[in-house]
Parts: sequence; C-alpha cells; structure tokens
Amino acid sequence: NGFVMIGAHTDSPCPKLKPKTKVGIHPQTDAMQVAVQPYGGGLWHTWFDRDLGVAGRVVLRDEKSGKVEHRLVKIGEPILRVPNLAIHLNRDIYTEGFKVNFQTHMAPLLGMKQKNEKKEEDEATIDATPPTPTNHNHHSEFLEKLAKALNCDPSS
Repeated sequence: NGFVMIGAHTDSPCPKLKPKTKVGIHPQTDAMQVAVQPYGGGLWHTWFDRDLGVAGRVVLRDEKSGKVEHRLVKIGEPILRVPNLAIHLNRDIYTEGFKVNFQTHMAPLLGMKQKNEKKEEDEATIDATPPTPTNHNHHSEFLEKLAKALNCDPSS
C-alpha cells in the first residue's frame, strides 16, 4: 500500500572547455594554453600537476552541405596539464594558503609552439592575411588532436 523512492545525484566537477579555447601564445615562453571554465564546485587545487585528457561533445559542420553533427570524443592520452607554480616563487602560500583563481591559475598548458611555426604565423600576420575563424578560436594543434580522435578533417 505504498512505494519507496530512492534518488541520487552525482556531480563531477571539472574544468570545462570554453567555446573559444585559444588563450594565445605566451610571447616569452611560446607556451600554448587552453581556456577553461569551472563546472561544479571543485577542489581545484587537486587538479594541478596532473596529466589531463579531453572528453565531451563536439559539434562538426560539413563545409559543403552545411549539415551539423554532434559527436562524442574521448582523448585518453594526456594532452593538457595545469602547471603549479614552484614553491620558491610563491612564498605567500605558507602564510596565506593557496587560493585558486580559476581564470589565472587553471588555464591548462597544451604545449610549446615550435619556433619555425611561430615565425610563419608572424609572417602570415604581416602579410595581412586574415586568420580563418577556426584558427582564431582554437590552437591548430588542439584541433588536429580532436580531428584525429574523431577521424575527421580539422577544419570541420
């Protein structure tokens, strides 16, 4: 004469990729970073100095037909890392603790831009060739890894 109901909720806080992932290339170090935003209320200090893969939904558009397709992707190999500042460069951590500012501390490192590629990009900018929207929003290296995992063209 009754019923029992059980409910549960699980949440997986994580850094979520922003729609425009290209943060830029640091002029002194040539470091490429990816823009992320917080999903959920995480213990963000635990994400530092870990190898990270990428997983989620990707929207692809066929250039010829204009057809839009949603696909799931999982890159299990580590392609990103959120580096931690060396302790001797952050002496205040002993007195004030580590307070994570998501926007400044949590942009994962994708890799280092090769010197000759950076020079070619700089020369292309001098030629006043407008960048394609894809390259303007995302690092080409990141798109290539996604395209390989999705078995598609990086321009999709």
